[in-house]
Amino acid sequence: MAHSIIMPALGMTQNTGIIVLWHKKLGDKVTANDILLDVETDKSTMEVEAGYDGILASIKGAVNVPIDVGDVIALIAENDDEAQKIMTQNAEPPTNPLTNPATIAKPAIQPSMMAITKKRSPAKRPPAVAKAPSKNDAPTDDAPKNDARQQYDGKILISPKARKLAKTRGINVQQAVQKGLKMPIHVADIENLASATRYDNQLAVSACVTIQKLAELRNMVMAYNNQEIALSFIVAHIFCHCYRHMKGRENINVHVQTFGEQQNIDIVLDNPDLSGLADARVESKEQADIIVVDISQTSLNNMKPTHVEIPLLIMSAPKYHKSERAQHIRLTLWCYEQDLAMNQAIDLLEYINEMIDEPLLLLL
Repeated sequence: MAHSIIMPALGMTQNTGIIVLWHKKLGDKVTANDILLDVETDKSTMEVEAGYDGILASIKGAVNVPIDVGDVIALIAENDDEAQKIMTQNAEPPTNPLTNPATIAKPAIQPSMMAITKKRSPAKRPPAVAKAPSKNDAPTDDAPKNDARQQYDGKILISPKARKLAKTRGINVQQAVQKGLKMPIHVADIENLASATRYDNQLAVSACVTIQKLAELRNMVMAYNNQEIALSFIVAHIFCHCYRHMKGRENINVHVQTFGEQQNIDIVLDNPDLSGLADARVESKEQADIIVVDISQTSLNNMKPTHVEIPLLIMSAPKYHKSERAQHIRLTLWCYEQDLAMNQAIDLLEYINEMIDEPLLLLL
């Protein structure tokens, strides 16, 4: 037995709804939790789930047309045979000879009828009504979106989940639409927009610490662990500790990369400030939450990444000549504003600097 999908009542005073977009097409298999269509009311645009498992056998609700609440807008069949039967019935012409257009004789047009037709009809029809667009006779995916935008001037057609995500990511949907973002807007559109624009808000802050302070801290940690530990691991430990306290995160993986003549390291540490540097190694670099890159053993004074997906801390040793012995390590924190605002980035770097100057604070 096929299940009827009706126009839902999405508000207390709602009498009609308008279908903005069908997410599924005729013959598609659906599950109860699949988003079937988007419905717009006078207040918002809502995603409507299928509610049943099966096959979309009939689409009765037209797009961009007011439909009364309770009217059947689709049928979902339970199996292939039932779906095929429904689709065949909808495709067959009427068999009643009195209602079948193919069996009804066309009356001859009398002169008087032609005269009436001329009086009622305009002399020339607008080209847009007389013929379809010349580029493509078939409707495209963009057509309903553009129609929706023209019909609802001043309204933003966006799903509730997409609206919530846009607010979380700090995206101005109104500006995005004015710049060409097509409606209705869904979660995937916001995610793509966030991915494209996040790097425009990239920022960097720097601070210097003395190599002597870092060396003293490393000696203390090596004495405790009874093994050689790279300087970048010490910084990764402190970076992880400070980032955890600032963001309130439980698990933080740190990707550590070290370049130079003495050693090259490329490894991910799992919660190094909690589990210890010796037992914190994991395999996947894609699980990293923050990155530490040490170029202090190279001749580079600093580096600028093209884009930053997660907070990146670069260790460099500025010097005027290659033979010169550096006295300081410059820590440069790169991030994007959706993850750390400017004041947060400054506070985080000051926190790291404070931990290096007073390592006993790590024990508090």
